[in-house]
Amino acid sequence: MSGRYVVETVEMGVFPVTRTLLMPVHGYNGKIIVFCYGGSLTFSRYKTIPFLELFVDAGWGAVTFDYYGMGVGWLEKKIKEETGLFTRVRDTKAVVEHTRKTYNPEELVVMGHGMGCPIAIHAVAERQDVDACILSAPAAYARKVMEQDITFQNWEPQFSEGSWRDSEVFGILENISRCHIIRYRGDAIVTKTLGDISAAYFNHAARSGLQMSTIDGGRHRLFGDFPDTFAIEQKVATMLLEWLGKVEWDCTEEEAMAVQEICRLTE
Repeated sequence: MSGRYVVETVEMGVFPVTRTLLMPVHGYNGKIIVFCYGGSLTFSRYKTIPFLELFVDAGWGAVTFDYYGMGVGWLEKKIKEETGLFTRVRDTKAVVEHTRKTYNPEELVVMGHGMGCPIAIHAVAERQDVDACILSAPAAYARKVMEQDITFQNWEPQFSEGSWRDSEVFGILENISRCHIIRYRGDAIVTKTLGDISAAYFNHAARSGLQMSTIDGGRHRLFGDFPDTFAIEQKVATMLLEWLGKVEWDCTEEEAMAVQEICRLTE
């Protein structure tokens, strides 16, 4: 327990998933955000806590968790051999279900970052009790990669340049009532890997009436040991808390112009 929140950590599932809940000491507002981190094979839930603390300070409960094989000292070779996006979708579904059944929050939000975005989308696609989905520096993958038992050591042959354009992720977005998509200006990871995925998400969001925002920073520096990491985390958290607190979001003139430009470029 810290002076700001109570920490509860549990092992859950047939395939062990370690889930940590941060609950504010002074006044829980009945809302919980579940966070899905991205594609690194060396990441852990602990790196997301400084960002999620900003939600806890605003009265939210926050859930962060390690996917099966992560955070337990497995060698990268073992992680690649035994896990894939399908195990991460499975784990996320279990965490979201556990959170809903155990706490039944008034508002349940699921947020993904990088590869965690398609994981989050596929995990909540069939649920009617998730109130909002947040996608930060979103990647996109085809359904067969998400749902078939393709491990990380075998998944590269599934891709060709631009193959993300056929991803079912964009179609699933149509069934999510509230969604906020964040792209990072100068991002050199997602865009370099598979094309301008963020622009495609933005293009879809603009046509579906979803919310989209652009953050300066490059390399989607929401986490890491960069000098400006905490400042970007503060900016993103403040923006999202404002958005989550509103029934409707009014785009700034700059955001509206950015969306128009992205739509023009992706026609």
